[in-house]
Amino acid sequence: MRVAIDVQTIGRRRTGDETYYRGLISHYGSLRPDNEYFYYYTRSEAEPFLKGLGGISRPRRIRPSAAFLRIPLLYPWQMLKERVDVFHTQYVGIPFGGAKLVLTVHDLSFEHYPDTFRRDRAWLLKLTRWSANNASAVITVSESTKRDLMNLYGIADRKIHVIYNAAGEEFVPCVDESRLARLRESLGIRKNYFLFVGAFQPRKNLGRLLAAFHHARRRPNFDCQLVIVGAHAWGRSSVPAEGRDVVAPGYLDAGVLPALYSGAMGLIYPSLYEGFGLPAVEAMSCGTPVIASSSSCLPEICGQAAVYVDPFSEEDITRAMWAIHDHPQLRVKLREDGLRRARLFSWRESARRTLEVYEKVNAS
Repeated sequence: MRVAIDVQTIGRRRTGDETYYRGLISHYGSLRPDNEYFYYYTRSEAEPFLKGLGGISRPRRIRPSAAFLRIPLLYPWQMLKERVDVFHTQYVGIPFGGAKLVLTVHDLSFEHYPDTFRRDRAWLLKLTRWSANNASAVITVSESTKRDLMNLYGIADRKIHVIYNAAGEEFVPCVDESRLARLRESLGIRKNYFLFVGAFQPRKNLGRLLAAFHHARRRPNFDCQLVIVGAHAWGRSSVPAEGRDVVAPGYLDAGVLPALYSGAMGLIYPSLYEGFGLPAVEAMSCGTPVIASSSSCLPEICGQAAVYVDPFSEEDITRAMWAIHDHPQLRVKLREDGLRRARLFSWRESARRTLEVYEKVNAS
């Protein structure tokens, strides 16, 4: 089977979208070594990773990279030239070029919270409805997103495959105290700290998180910092300003994240809407207590291994921070529950099931 995969997010620091394809295609060569994999990428930063993949791997740089040329013209032309059987992309795809379309839809946040998206990106994502209806198969990363696709777009149950994301193998508890100390010093972390990881954009609810943290600090025995890690996506109001006990180092390489998670008192993830919530699973894999929003998929993903908050309530977020800070036994319980929960998610298993979807649509 000849499979083309749109990996243009690799090298763009697009957090979850990039992590998704890195996690999947790392296992393709060992799981189905006889397939030919054509990786369509747009940025030179992707090349070291793509050239290191196993199996019959054929990276193809697509130029120009502009979506209005790449999606309707360049991809179909490339697929016709290479006689591709199955094409896998995210959100928006054209079922032309002689290939069956497999579409991954992580979430429909742009339908629920359109005001939190840039106009140009929201316009492109509006094509998701058409793409999902015309795809041979749709993959979602949670039952929550599957329900959204069925309710909002009328996609048939039989067409949707729920395949969870996972944390990378590097996300394990860090017990190297000297490494943790060096990391804390390099980032300016001087105290116990709570952590947020994610793109800086309005849907991540950073405004309420910062307000809740500043309220929590008014209690004399709450002597903690807040560390906010991520790249700027859009929305000026969503970019945190460093101030008293707020540390915002920006985007950090994934190699330092396991230690950063491991040293945290807890991850705070009060997002308004998520399709999967990868930082929550990464934190659980590192034994870090999780405070998560009670909305969308997060209760499905975290189960009993999190403290849930109303993402619209600053008071609720504050109380959750106080609970984690004040009760060591709660932190121990969340650590143990989180480590068990994280074992349910595996990129290798997700890759295996995704390859099965390719095979099913190719045979139909």
